[in-house]
Amino acid sequence: MTGSEQRSILLVEDEAIIALTEATALRRFGYAVRVVHSGNDAIRAALGSERVDLVLMDIDLGKGISGPEAAVRILETKSVPIVFLTSHQEEETVAKVRGITRYGYVIKDSGDFVLRSSIEMAFELFSAHERLTAELGERNRVQTELSATQRITDDIINAIPARVFWKSRDLIYLGCNTLFARDAGFTSPAEIIGKDDHAMGWRDQAEQYRADDRHVIESRQPKLLIEEPQTTPDGGTITLLTSKIPLRRADGEVIGILGIYLDITARKRTEEEVDILSHLTDDHPDPVMRIGNDGMVLYANRASQPVLATWGCGRGERIPFEWQEVITAAFQRRASTRRELRCQERQYSLLVIPVRECSWVSIYGRDITENKRSKAVIERRILTLTRPGEDGDVTFADLFDPDEIQRIQDEFSDATGVASIITHVDGTPLTAPSNFTALCSDIIRKTERGCLNCFRSDAAIGRYHPAGPVVQQCLSGGLWDAGASITVGHRHIANWLIGQVRDETQSDENMRSYAREIGADEERFIEAFHQVPAMSRAQFERIATMLFSLAGQLSRAAYQNIQQARSLTEQEKAQDRITHLLREKELLLKEVHHRIKNNMSTVMSLLSLQAQSMDDPALAGALGDARRRIQSMMLLYEKLYRSDGFRDLPVSAYLQALIKEIFAGFPNKDRVTLETDIQEFAMETKQLSAVGLIVNELLSNAMKYAFAGRGRGVIHISAAVQGTRTRFVVRDDGVGIPVDFDLQSSPGFGLRLVDMLTQQIEGTLMIERGAGTAFILECNAG
Repeated sequence: MTGSEQRSILLVEDEAIIALTEATALRRFGYAVRVVHSGNDAIRAALGSERVDLVLMDIDLGKGISGPEAAVRILETKSVPIVFLTSHQEEETVAKVRGITRYGYVIKDSGDFVLRSSIEMAFELFSAHERLTAELGERNRVQTELSATQRITDDIINAIPARVFWKSRDLIYLGCNTLFARDAGFTSPAEIIGKDDHAMGWRDQAEQYRADDRHVIESRQPKLLIEEPQTTPDGGTITLLTSKIPLRRADGEVIGILGIYLDITARKRTEEEVDILSHLTDDHPDPVMRIGNDGMVLYANRASQPVLATWGCGRGERIPFEWQEVITAAFQRRASTRRELRCQERQYSLLVIPVRECSWVSIYGRDITENKRSKAVIERRILTLTRPGEDGDVTFADLFDPDEIQRIQDEFSDATGVASIITHVDGTPLTAPSNFTALCSDIIRKTERGCLNCFRSDAAIGRYHPAGPVVQQCLSGGLWDAGASITVGHRHIANWLIGQVRDETQSDENMRSYAREIGADEERFIEAFHQVPAMSRAQFERIATMLFSLAGQLSRAAYQNIQQARSLTEQEKAQDRITHLLREKELLLKEVHHRIKNNMSTVMSLLSLQAQSMDDPALAGALGDARRRIQSMMLLYEKLYRSDGFRDLPVSAYLQALIKEIFAGFPNKDRVTLETDIQEFAMETKQLSAVGLIVNELLSNAMKYAFAGRGRGVIHISAAVQGTRTRFVVRDDGVGIPVDFDLQSSPGFGLRLVDMLTQQIEGTLMIERGAGTAFILECNAG
């Protein structure tokens, strides 16, 4: 990176030598580096005029405010990625930076690869966070703009005569319409959000409903037109006709379920009463059959012939095996069941009722072909709204219930006194005409020239005109007409046309002239003209303006549904990007742990190889001691890496493994008996690291010097907690050490290291002489 592309890093480190080393490495990576040595200097530098792209912050900065405190002060004013750099691994140290927006935590001396990778990952995470923040801001802006039309959307959803609901993948309710909320025992849809079926009025059927939901989600297939019971809040039972489909993201991933049902209790009761009470006659219009429990056809009326033809059997023959299983199951459950059967171009619903005392079932059929076709239209509408694509994929029929729109159109026409119809852009009707006058429908449009003029007029008032309604006199008869466009986004999908009203500008003389022009009967024409509703031009324009507003509300409601679905899809994509980056960081950390362990193993191997190549025994022994010290640290790191926490580790598991590895490395191990008595307790990792090095030195010292000139010996190592102190003992029965031996003035590096480590953990080390030597280390527990 050079010039304006070079990123700038603020390095905050109180140790000058460490700061110099780290700054040199960072500059080698291509970063511009500025170094400060205190928390206050870090705040001034980060908030100053010079560019700072990332802060590499030591947690412990000596005197003054700490690294976490300085980070909090910086982040109060400026958004900048902060990576914490420390030599500590204790949980207490890590806990200091919890709650602070940070982008990494790097252990000092982890190596250039770890440092560089952590900084690069921090920049990537920060960029992703900034992009997500901007996207969320834009989404909030769009949501604010769309909230003004939310009420209209709710009104449209609540105007649907069916019950509608949608759930998350965890089967938690995310929303519903008012009819559904009332069925559930609540007063508004908002009360249902966040609850599941166990909290509804139908808790007795909760598991049955949830099993169906899970099947739809896991199979990724709709479950349509299910007849099922439901317990009402007052304890009654109703029958539902339910359809459920999986909700999907744009990439096809199922994120929930959408359901719609109708209360068919009254219809079902009537149907079943009619079915059950109907006499088995050949004149019955629906299939009526009697099937034995062995699958034999005992009786079938004429209307049953399509069913029998599909089954490939007749009276006195057995029905297919799969339908024999349906009959067997009905007998076993002692309950009726309903199944569907496709017979060529028709679809039948067959109600199977077991008659146990007679060992047969009665089957009553019903042709549901038209219901299936209507259901397919409803399903397509739901799938269109829950799989958002381009606006060009959406039609008027996909967005609105035709029966509800027809009702609204009829009510609008009745309230305003004008004729009304909704058409495709090409003029094809989408709804039936409302209040069309006899003059237009029965006279003018019945003549060839008059009909042609009507088509020209419809095309003129039906043109796309987003600025307002089109208001003009009809090109066929001169009556006043108006039109408003219905759109999705900027795409024109339908027209709402009104008119067929007159005012003082249309006279009988003009009407007679036009009747003669198109070849219509004058007297009949004038009679029908006098029946046309009359109003002033100003009043008609007010109605046209109201029509334009209503068409606009329909357009915005449709567009809002699509945009909200797309917004949810984009939010899912943004979250997936963040999750992907976090997974990459986890993989990187695992790789770092693996490399650190491998590097320590490599160093141990190099020291062993170097020692084996030495002719000088003293140098070879020194390299062996260094190897064992690294081995002590590597074992501790491995235990720490595999543990669930960073603060404490079990002492027994660590020391037993360490002692075993050290003992196995000495050539005289076969002549020494090693005994251990280590209690089960935990210790802070910082203390345990020092204890491990001390035990390594004392055990190595005993193996090398305690049994000089003797054939055999015993070493006993123990560890226990006594009150508030922890006690470690390394005892041998060897030749002992001189009376004038002083640990602090020892010429050997190993014992001087023991003394320094003892002071570091604020412990005490005592030496007992007698039948051998015992080193007793005591330090604070916990």
